[in-house]
Amino acid sequence: MSNPDYIIHITGAVLLMVLGLLWQRIDSKYLQRMVSNLFVLVLGMLLVDVFVHLLPNTLADFIYRTHKHAVPGNFRSGQ
Repeated sequence: MSNPDYIIHITGAVLLMVLGLLWQRIDSKYLQRMVSNLFVLVLGMLLVDVFVHLLPNTLADFIYRTHKHAVPGNFRSGQ
């Protein structure tokens, strides 16, 4: 994992903890709704980041696995 990616993950995790604790301490309904919306936004961004990392590898694995069975053996060996 690259350094900027690591920083994004740590920052997102800290933001989720801070927003979760803040949400429990607020009495105003408007502020609770605003903090919960921010919590969902940060959580969504982290989930999108996970899918951005996992999806290309999964798709590439699926494509190469299906091509291995579709191509004749003598074509792959170069004979």
